Amino acid sequence: DEIMQQACWLHWSGITPALSQGTADVCLQAIESARKHHVPISGDINYRRNLWQYGKQPTEIMPALISMSDMVVGGI
Repeated sequence: DEIMQQACWLHWSGITPALSQGTADVCLQAIESARKHHVPISGDINYRRNLWQYGKQPTEIMPALISMSDMVVGGI
Protein backbone atom coordinates (compact mmCIF):
# COMPACT_ATOMS: atom_id res chain seq x y z
CA ASP A 1 0.00 0.00 0.00
CA GLU A 2 2.84 2.39 0.79
CA ILE A 3 4.32 1.99 -2.68
CA MET A 4 0.96 2.43 -4.39
CA GLN A 5 0.35 5.74 -2.62
CA GLN A 6 3.12 7.24 -4.77
CA ALA A 7 2.52 5.20 -7.94
CA CYS A 8 1.08 6.62 -11.13
CA TRP A 9 0.76 3.27 -12.98
CA LEU A 10 1.12 -0.47 -12.35
CA HIS A 11 2.11 -2.81 -15.15
CA TRP A 12 2.27 -6.56 -14.68
CA SER A 13 3.60 -9.26 -16.97
CA GLY A 14 1.93 -12.59 -17.62
CA ILE A 15 5.30 -14.22 -17.01
CA THR A 16 5.20 -13.26 -13.33
CA PRO A 17 2.20 -15.38 -12.27
CA ALA A 18 3.55 -18.24 -14.40
CA LEU A 19 6.69 -18.67 -12.32
CA SER A 20 5.24 -19.80 -8.98
CA GLN A 21 2.23 -19.57 -6.71
CA GLY A 22 4.15 -17.01 -4.66
CA THR A 23 4.73 -14.68 -7.60
CA ALA A 24 1.12 -15.11 -8.70
CA ASP A 25 -0.02 -14.15 -5.21
CA VAL A 26 2.23 -11.08 -5.10
CA CYS A 27 1.01 -10.01 -8.53
CA LEU A 28 -2.60 -10.25 -7.33
CA GLN A 29 -1.76 -8.32 -4.14
CA ALA A 30 -0.10 -5.55 -6.16
CA ILE A 31 -3.11 -5.30 -8.47
CA GLU A 32 -5.52 -5.19 -5.52
CA SER A 33 -3.45 -2.47 -3.85
CA ALA A 34 -3.27 -0.45 -7.07
CA ARG A 35 -7.03 -0.74 -7.45
CA LYS A 36 -7.52 0.42 -3.85
CA HIS A 37 -5.38 3.50 -4.51
CA HIS A 38 -6.95 4.26 -7.91
CA VAL A 39 -3.72 3.53 -9.77
CA PRO A 40 -4.30 2.53 -13.41
CA ILE A 41 -3.30 -1.05 -14.16
CA SER A 42 -2.06 -2.62 -17.37
CA GLY A 43 -1.02 -6.19 -18.01
CA ASP A 44 0.82 -8.01 -20.74
CA ILE A 45 -1.06 -11.30 -20.83
CA ASN A 46 1.47 -13.22 -22.91
CA TYR A 47 1.77 -15.97 -20.31
CA ARG A 48 4.39 -18.36 -21.82
CA ARG A 49 2.64 -21.69 -21.35
CA ASN A 50 5.90 -23.61 -20.86
CA LEU A 51 6.60 -21.67 -17.63
CA TRP A 52 3.50 -22.95 -15.81
CA GLN A 53 5.18 -25.83 -13.96
CA TYR A 54 3.91 -25.46 -10.37
CA GLY A 55 0.58 -27.23 -10.65
CA LYS A 56 -1.74 -24.39 -11.64
CA GLN A 57 -3.11 -23.66 -15.09
CA PRO A 58 -3.26 -20.15 -16.55
CA THR A 59 -7.06 -20.40 -16.58
CA GLU A 60 -6.97 -20.70 -12.77
CA ILE A 61 -4.91 -17.54 -12.22
CA MET A 62 -5.07 -15.15 -15.18
CA PRO A 63 -8.82 -14.31 -15.29
CA ALA A 64 -8.72 -12.62 -11.86
CA LEU A 65 -5.66 -10.58 -12.80
CA ILE A 66 -7.10 -9.58 -16.16
CA SER A 67 -10.51 -8.66 -14.72
CA MET A 68 -8.95 -6.05 -12.44
CA SER A 69 -6.77 -4.50 -15.15
CA ASP A 70 -7.72 -1.35 -17.01
CA MET A 71 -5.78 -2.30 -20.11
CA VAL A 72 -4.35 -5.58 -21.38
CA VAL A 73 -1.84 -6.25 -24.10
CA GLY A 74 -1.97 -9.61 -25.84
CA GLY A 75 -0.94 -11.40 -28.96
CA ILE A 76 -2.71 -13.98 -31.03
